[in-house]
Amino acid sequence: MKTEKEKELNRKMVLDYAGEKSKEKEREEFDINREFVHCGDFELMLVKNNSLMFKLTNSIVKLYVLSNKIAKIEMFKYPKKDYSDGEKDKFFKKICEKEFKASLAIYKKQWNNFKFGVEEAKDKIFIDTGMINIEINKRPFNIRYLHDKMIINEDFESKGMGSFGQGVCAYKKLDNSEHFYGFGEKTGGLDKRQWETIQWNTDNPEEHNDETKSLYCSIPFFIGLRNKKAYGIYFDNTHKTYFNMGKDDSDYYYYFAADKGELVYYFIYGPSMKEVIEGYTEITGRMKMPPMWSLGYQQCRWSYCPENQVLELAKTFREKDIPCDTIYLDIDYMDGFRVFTWDKERFPNHKDMINQLHDMGFKLVTIIDPGVKVDEKYKVYNEGTENNYFLKDHNGNIFSGKVWPMDSVFPDFSNNKVRTWWGNLNAELIKQGVDGIWNDMNEPSLFDTKSGTLPKDLVHNSDDRTMFHEEFHNLYGMIEDKATFNGIKNAFPDKRVFLLSRSGFAGLQRYSALWTGDNQSLWEHIKLSIPMNCNLGLSGISFIGNDIGGFGGNCTSELLIRWTQLGTFIPMFRNHSAIGTINQEPWAFDKQTEDICRKYIKFRYELLPYLYNLFYDSVKHGEPVLRPLIYEFQEDNEVVNINDEFMFGENVLIAPILEKGCTERKVYLPQGNWINYYTMEQHKGKATINVSAPLEIIPVFVKEGSIIPKYKTASSTSTIDKNILLLDIIPNMNSKAEYNYYEDDGKSFNYEKGEYNITKISLEENRNKYKLEVKKIYKGYEKSFDKLYVNIINSVQPQKIKFMCKDSEISDIAFTYTNNTISFNIETKNDFCIEIQK
Repeated sequence: MKTEKEKELNRKMVLDYAGEKSKEKEREEFDINREFVHCGDFELMLVKNNSLMFKLTNSIVKLYVLSNKIAKIEMFKYPKKDYSDGEKDKFFKKICEKEFKASLAIYKKQWNNFKFGVEEAKDKIFIDTGMINIEINKRPFNIRYLHDKMIINEDFESKGMGSFGQGVCAYKKLDNSEHFYGFGEKTGGLDKRQWETIQWNTDNPEEHNDETKSLYCSIPFFIGLRNKKAYGIYFDNTHKTYFNMGKDDSDYYYYFAADKGELVYYFIYGPSMKEVIEGYTEITGRMKMPPMWSLGYQQCRWSYCPENQVLELAKTFREKDIPCDTIYLDIDYMDGFRVFTWDKERFPNHKDMINQLHDMGFKLVTIIDPGVKVDEKYKVYNEGTENNYFLKDHNGNIFSGKVWPMDSVFPDFSNNKVRTWWGNLNAELIKQGVDGIWNDMNEPSLFDTKSGTLPKDLVHNSDDRTMFHEEFHNLYGMIEDKATFNGIKNAFPDKRVFLLSRSGFAGLQRYSALWTGDNQSLWEHIKLSIPMNCNLGLSGISFIGNDIGGFGGNCTSELLIRWTQLGTFIPMFRNHSAIGTINQEPWAFDKQTEDICRKYIKFRYELLPYLYNLFYDSVKHGEPVLRPLIYEFQEDNEVVNINDEFMFGENVLIAPILEKGCTERKVYLPQGNWINYYTMEQHKGKATINVSAPLEIIPVFVKEGSIIPKYKTASSTSTIDKNILLLDIIPNMNSKAEYNYYEDDGKSFNYEKGEYNITKISLEENRNKYKLEVKKIYKGYEKSFDKLYVNIINSVQPQKIKFMCKDSEISDIAFTYTNNTISFNIETKNDFCIEIQK
């Protein structure tokens, strides 16, 4: 709670800001051409617990050693340029006593004290964490990070950390070997070297192209790869931030900057990209297990209405034997675009409609926008107005802007009371039978302002202080998602929450899935989706997707086929199209299109246990589901900027068709031996091959030594027979194939209480035999598969297969051998071993 003194200071801050506006003073924004003020020269150091405080001539720098691989840097400018030495001493003391500073994006705010070595020399200070060495030059003050005497990352000598007016900036030296990845939702190629961007959440669908600098979601985090060693930098500043990765002076430096706030960043060492992601998601948090149904196929359009059209859509999926789990309702289900209402003419019996959908195995997701219609007869508007829940300008007047309901007001999600209120409103929809929430327009987007969003000087009355919208803007969508997530989880503690958001910031993965907004039905946009999804995964967000077929414009049958094939391997598989465009459901074109789409949607359901296990890796370690090749093959120079292939987990490579009329393509295969999943043709890695890809085929390659768990396909996740597990195994003579298979109930949070199973599956090959072992290494969930259908692909003809189990006698197993594949079935709940004599 704020004290009266704090309230008075907040009022003064608002009035000062208003005074600047009335005098038409331009707000100072970051400008690279303004005079740069370096952080200064070293004067004094103080070591306390896991932090070092440095008093410099122009600022105070605080360095936290959080672990052997993670450090945090904070730079505080002196409030006045003409500070006396005595005033600087007081400011230094104040900063030394200041608690650990973190934005709302940060999940882990408490760290154990970590022991490290410090040595001070005449010109330098040396810090040893046991994994990295941090070397500080005193005059001018700059920082260098090393591992085994090799430089990982370093400040640019003549600039380093500093400020531009109200802005802050950090210059880093650029190495010839350096490449950059991440940055969240960005268009363009995978590698962001010689590239620049602005992190400012923006509804900008018309500029969804290679040159777009800002889109719906901002994540000021990147992974650097220098001499094949990975590091990460998370810039913890929620204002508008800027990244220039060597575009201006490509031979010298890159920089990250913000037009306001303080310079606060985390440095995370790998040396693998996998370890960097694990460190980054330790800081910003990791996702919860999604409900299994949300991984199935999803159908959406602006808009399916009235309710008989929704039911007809559902029936058509079942009649045509096309699996589907989820149907979305866009803005037209509401009464005059009033959120949390239903149009009584279009949806007179919405509860009955939802029950019928559930009976057919469908889930329903409804859209919610943050704009609340100005209407004194509208309960939500009145509640928000009476309780001061809506954003106000500096004069204390509720701000109104135009979105779908026209004049609308906007909740102040920085305030916990507002978040609780909003979360409860969403929970009411779930109580009515709705299964998930789709948060749209939450950049937030406006129709009637030049900027397309809320004015920067709107006042947020957050829980601990007053702030302006310019500081909260990038957080707005994510904190709305937090409110929604917590409201639903509090009301339904045993039910997993599915949220889909258009906007977000670092840490969004804790609450919501993300889709990349209003793309178009263009071949250029299906191409853009690959590096965009890969970089989102490298930014901590695993549950991602694009509008399959494209949102705007008219899709073609060929584009829908190719995009559906690609969508099979995208974490969130949703077909979505705009009002006024032609329909693009799987059956919307011709029989061939329908048949091919059906084939791949069914394939998605077969792959669900493999996909579900990839999400478990995200929950435990932050690993992306969809990965660029560089993530798995960091030593390979050929994959630093491959934009038209990706890894689906560790060992499955996808090479989609991204050009109109294309029926073949070149595919680069990294190190290892690979199998074409369709033809079973073998290929050696570190090579580029030509692959045939007629309209019904998307090239898929599986690495030798892989085990792929599958289900029998079904109409929805609710009808899958989880008692049966299929295993596709590709043996490797040189190493044991191993896989830890995870299973839980797919719908509750009981896995957090230990209610899950992990079964270790391994296949070892030598000259005389294959040895398959299946063993429960953790058992906390009462249900588990009891039938195993095994295919050992690319194998030799067996002579005999013996089944061994401690509770059973050794027995022979019937098998078949066709197309170089050994196939057999096992029915048992016990651990077992099988020997296959060659």
